[in-house]
Amino acid sequence: MELDTVIQNALSELESLQHSSLTIGVYKNGYNRIKKYLLDLNISKYTKDAMGMYLFHQKQRMERGEIKVKHYRFLRRLAYTLYECQQSGSISWVAEKSRDFNNPYFQNLYSTFFSLQEKELSPKTIQTMRVYVYGFLIYLQTKGFKDIKEVSATVIQSYIINFASERKNPDLGNFVYALRKFWEYLKEIGETALDARYIIQKPAVHRKSVMPYFSKDQIDELLNAAKGESMKKKRDYAMMTLAAYTGMRFVDVANLKLTDIDWRAHTIKIVQQKTGQSNTLPLSTEVGNAIADYIINARPECTSPYIFLRTSAPFSKLKSGSHIVKSYLPSADAGISPIGFHAFRRGMGTRMLECDINVSIISQVLGHSEVDSIKPYISLSVEKLRECCMRMQELGIPGRKQTWI
Repeated sequence: MELDTVIQNALSELESLQHSSLTIGVYKNGYNRIKKYLLDLNISKYTKDAMGMYLFHQKQRMERGEIKVKHYRFLRRLAYTLYECQQSGSISWVAEKSRDFNNPYFQNLYSTFFSLQEKELSPKTIQTMRVYVYGFLIYLQTKGFKDIKEVSATVIQSYIINFASERKNPDLGNFVYALRKFWEYLKEIGETALDARYIIQKPAVHRKSVMPYFSKDQIDELLNAAKGESMKKKRDYAMMTLAAYTGMRFVDVANLKLTDIDWRAHTIKIVQQKTGQSNTLPLSTEVGNAIADYIINARPECTSPYIFLRTSAPFSKLKSGSHIVKSYLPSADAGISPIGFHAFRRGMGTRMLECDINVSIISQVLGHSEVDSIKPYISLSVEKLRECCMRMQELGIPGRKQTWI
């Protein structure tokens, strides 16, 4: 796509997000500077390599003291938003974190590895893997390593121990997966002959904590606390009502579009982000009224297809939901301890289970890809746990009376 077209599309996207004319003017000036730099190099199309060349040039300017770090970060943001718009036609407004290395050799390994992963893994998985692979390479860089061939089994083991010990609740599963996949790639391209499969081990199965859920009384308290006439309260009330009555995950609530609701058929049709499967849910009167009230009386007037938006520009969809629930906890008077939208989902699953609804139906309503996914909800129901207990006599312990928990 030609530079002029990319720039015009990006500016149109900024306008649709309802940025001020001043902000759009600043971005327009920055985009034109990118255009001038690339045209001077006889580059008329904005590719990933073109963006990399521009950022490398600006980073050199920063290192020479010609521009400040803050200005470099802004120029980097300009370059990323322009490339994102060129690729997807939209701007998500999520800051791209820097993954730069002092060692060009490490930079090349990192970039090449993830350019291959983009063809087979989901963006969310790649985003998680980037954190762990980047951390590993930075660790090697700080230890003075300049080539992967210099890295021994002891070095890898030390890094894993260091990673696990410095974090309160390390995500060892994803950490090990990312490290093993990266090391397998290094072996395939001949950068190392070391077989690290027995060093980068998957962690032992850990005990899973039982996550709490919102009871019906707690949900009522939260929804009452969220009632109000402000734009934020109408949005939050509609979102929490939707989550409480349907059990939808927050990511699916945030991704809900205006076209996903069939007001005549009283249904909500979504494609779940976690499973990729479609799911059709009933639109109850309570949920429908809450969403309609928000759309008609509080939703910002913009071209975004998503229903639930930020309350200030840019009017894009929400990225996190825990802060929404947390903001109403001090107002609620029910001794609520769990924080987050998933507590609504766990609450709905548990209540359905206690009403003796078939587990296959619960899984279908919650959009589980497997029936076994209902198991965590059984652990939340005391009544259902009692049904799982065995008599002491069945355990082969004589002289004990029948005991139940």
